Amino acid sequence: MNLMGCERMLLNVRVLQQNLRNVEGEKADLGRVKGYFELFCRGPEGILERARGDGELQQQQQSEGDGEGQRKRGRKEIVPGRWKYSYDELKALMELCFSEQLADPEKGVAAAARRQMADRLLGLSEYMWQS
Repeated sequence: MNLMGCERMLLNVRVLQQNLRNVEGEKADLGRVKGYFELFCRGPEGILERARGDGELQQQQQSEGDGEGQRKRGRKEIVPGRWKYSYDELKALMELCFSEQLADPEKGVAAAARRQMADRLLGLSEYMWQS
């Protein structure tokens, strides 16, 4: 998948959401799906940044009960309505980001993409499992 394919998916999501709203009403919301593909448009670094932010929010929410929550809450505000993605979802998205390079017939490009993807997946797992 590349950027143009992602933009096509976002268009499909918007069309599907509009059709569902015509049938279901306002309760049909595909915002989480839209946010997922928007992460693809931000690239591997954007995915890592999101995982880092989710990890910080999770640590912040866990620490609220131990007396440190008020102090930590002042540093970064919890974002209401923010969708949380699992490690497997973000891993699949990361693999999609590198899929075009991995499919390149030139071995050097594919090998470099595999190394970069492995580094990014390691970072992703560190951010997601640090708490």
